[in-house]
Amino acid sequence: RRFALERAGGRARLVVTDPDEATNPKVAQLLALERAASGAIVVISDSNVRVASGYLEPLVAELARPGVAMVSSVVVGTGEQTLGAALENLQLGALVAPGVVAAEFWTGRAITVGKSMAMWRSRLRRVGGFETVGGVLSEDHMLGRAFAAAGYEVRVSLEPVANRNVACSLARTVERHTRWAKLRRSISPVGFAFEPALSPIVVASLACLASPSKVVAAAFSLAVVLQTLAATIMMRVLRRAAPRGSRGRDFAAAYWVPLEIIRSYVLFFCWLRACVSLRVGWRGHEFELANGSAIVPAEPTIWSRVRTMVRA
Repeated sequence: RRFALERAGGRARLVVTDPDEATNPKVAQLLALERAASGAIVVISDSNVRVASGYLEPLVAELARPGVAMVSSVVVGTGEQTLGAALENLQLGALVAPGVVAAEFWTGRAITVGKSMAMWRSRLRRVGGFETVGGVLSEDHMLGRAFAAAGYEVRVSLEPVANRNVACSLARTVERHTRWAKLRRSISPVGFAFEPALSPIVVASLACLASPSKVVAAAFSLAVVLQTLAATIMMRVLRRAAPRGSRGRDFAAAYWVPLEIIRSYVLFFCWLRACVSLRVGWRGHEFELANGSAIVPAEPTIWSRVRTMVRA
């Protein structure tokens, strides 16, 4: 409250939310924040997102298009100082960001990412408000679907925002991307089944295991070259477009080559884990995922209880 009064000149205020207002703890916060908002546009930005001074301009420009109800930003990972953080930032730059742009370009359907998104408040209410996604874990993606189902257009802003991921551990990265893999499985089981095919390194590795030969080995080498080259180019392009002050080091190409190989196998491991279970832990809660990322509260496992005791 003191910060809002002294540093924000009264333009900000503290809102205490009810964590039990929705099954999804993030949506529980959004419900109270939306009621407290007074503007025509609602902007949602994660706490580790860094933006430029003109951040709102491209979002509003997209919203000004006829029929557009919602827009989300391309995200670039920055600031890594650990292996886990580097792998996650590479995942954002080499796969997520180009995948989001390609999906809108080729299919006309935007994939909404909750790290940075904006929407017309009036149109949000027309589709039922944040209450419509209070019972799902992928609230950003399902909210975009709700707008599309209502006949509105959802867009992607090509002005990147930076997702600052500095010191994430490898174990936390694996857990996070396993959870995201489970989300994708619950939302689109068919698309999830074909995800390994998006990695030439994984496909070539499996081919080597199934039928080792000189030809397959040559194909593996070619897959490594092409995939690591594409990842390096994407990271350099996105890093240069990231907001100033958030880019961190501009790593040489040699840095990303071994990391891209590791990332491919780590992501495949996360995919395999998602194949055998739809149970997730998030923000201190245990859930079972149903169709469309619907969440059903679950009792903590013995292992979860032990980890909680150890951390305490």
